[in-house]
Amino acid sequence: MAQRKITEDNLGAWVIKCDPQQHARVRRALLEHRQHVVRDWCVADNYRSRMMRPGHKAILWVSAAGGTVTRGIAGVGWVSSEARGDVSLHIPLLHDTVSDEELRATGIDDLEVQRLPVGSNPSWVSTAQLADIEKLLDGWPEQEG
Repeated sequence: MAQRKITEDNLGAWVIKCDPQQHARVRRALLEHRQHVVRDWCVADNYRSRMMRPGHKAILWVSAAGGTVTRGIAGVGWVSSEARGDVSLHIPLLHDTVSDEELRATGIDDLEVQRLPVGSNPSWVSTAQLADIEKLLDGWPEQEG
């Protein structure tokens, strides 16, 4: 059996991949620069989703299929529940997506979602990768109540 590489010690954040062609509300919010909060998402039933806990950080990655929106980090927030097919989230969209191009220009080119863009949710970033990502953000939103 392959060794699992995600542990509570090295988990920085869960990454939820979004194809904007399949999720019209997210696509419209991104195109119109509207405020929008992603509240839930479907995740695969696997060891990763079973590790998801309230209070874990979460990142929304937009794949930009079709080229209508920018590929990259479109939102950051929190996991709000354990996963049971779907997972409750609180991920406000960023005003501007942190593009994959911007990430790569700053040396962030080893994220799982960059290397393996097709795959089930959730993906993840390590604590070291998250520290580099956070340097490009204006902070992380507060957790909901």
